[in-house]
Amino acid sequence: MSIHPNSVAAYAGTSAERADLESRIMDLMADGVARSDRQIQHELGHPEPVRPRVFKLVETGQLFEVGSIKCAWTGKTVRVTKRFL
Repeated sequence: MSIHPNSVAAYAGTSAERADLESRIMDLMADGVARSDRQIQHELGHPEPVRPRVFKLVETGQLFEVGSIKCAWTGKTVRVTKRFL
């Protein structure tokens, strides 16, 4: 499966925004409080889901999944992540 050239261009064009959002997430998480993706989104006042950025931060070992909670918005069980300094 190949990626459409427009998708590649759009991804490349948003690299600065993605890096900034990851930095904002890491700054928020520096307090050591475990949060769900949606809690992070709301605390940052970000209009779109932050799940892709949180996934990348977990994948690269900058954040760690530490459990799960019932989401206050959806009522579903969701992961919580935490930053260890």
